[in-house]
Amino acid sequence: MQIQKIYNLVSISLGFFSISASMISNALDLRPDALSLGFGGDIFYNSEISQKRVGLRWDLWEAETNLLGGSLSNYGELAVNFWESKLNSSDNPGQGENHVNGVSFSPVFRWKTTLSDKFDGFIDTGVGLSYQSDKDLPKSNWKSVNMGGRIQFEIRMAVGTIYQDRYELSVGWFHYSNAELHDQNEGLDFWTLQTGFHW
Repeated sequence: MQIQKIYNLVSISLGFFSISASMISNALDLRPDALSLGFGGDIFYNSEISQKRVGLRWDLWEAETNLLGGSLSNYGELAVNFWESKLNSSDNPGQGENHVNGVSFSPVFRWKTTLSDKFDGFIDTGVGLSYQSDKDLPKSNWKSVNMGGRIQFEIRMAVGTIYQDRYELSVGWFHYSNAELHDQNEGLDFWTLQTGFHW
């Protein structure tokens, strides 16, 4: 079991750190290229946790070749996450922190295609790392979300649109879990509505 945990950590982290190295080597100008703001809520659980996030993005590269009628690019996002339980005493919440904060970094691949003269559509997907201030959050009926540890993998998928290469709006899914690196790995999933501002 311990060998499997080490394998999971190494295999997932190799791709993460290779892209991160690309960011460090290519982004001599460390000024961010965009700001993202998002909010959402948990899905699949009886925890009623809201999510708010603020992120800074750095553009890494954009492929010159056409891919399925669009272009492929990559950016890195450094974000701060704020999770808050909305349960009250009548929900019989279990043990855990009602407020959990976190910081994450994710390399994200973006496929973008032209929709009109002013609008582009895109699909984002990425895997990164997150550190949370606590590993337990309350669920209803005296149960808890036990994430196993404070270090989590952050997986995302989103679809959205960009107006004049400056303003974007997307809806997506964020997943947090530890890939069985800890004995407990309940994880959390959020739907997220995000807006972005490019300069």
